[in-house]
Amino acid sequence: MQTNRERNLISWGIVFGSITGAAAAYFLAPKKGTEMKKTVAKNLNRFTQTSILRTQSALINFETAMEKRIERDKKAYKKI
Repeated sequence: MQTNRERNLISWGIVFGSITGAAAAYFLAPKKGTEMKKTVAKNLNRFTQTSILRTQSALINFETAMEKRIERDKKAYKKI
């Protein structure tokens, strides 16, 4: 089990790492803020649309598989 000192060190490490990462991203960014926002929004939109399409496709495949399973079970039940 962790002591309070260990928790404090971990917390300070997370805070320091976050601040360092944010500063590095700010100074090393290859584009202006507005351009970067547009790029991020565009990529996020593309990712979202792709995720939605894949989810819908998976649901359709699942529904088809379930319908086949139901039909197979109905045929097996009629044989009994």
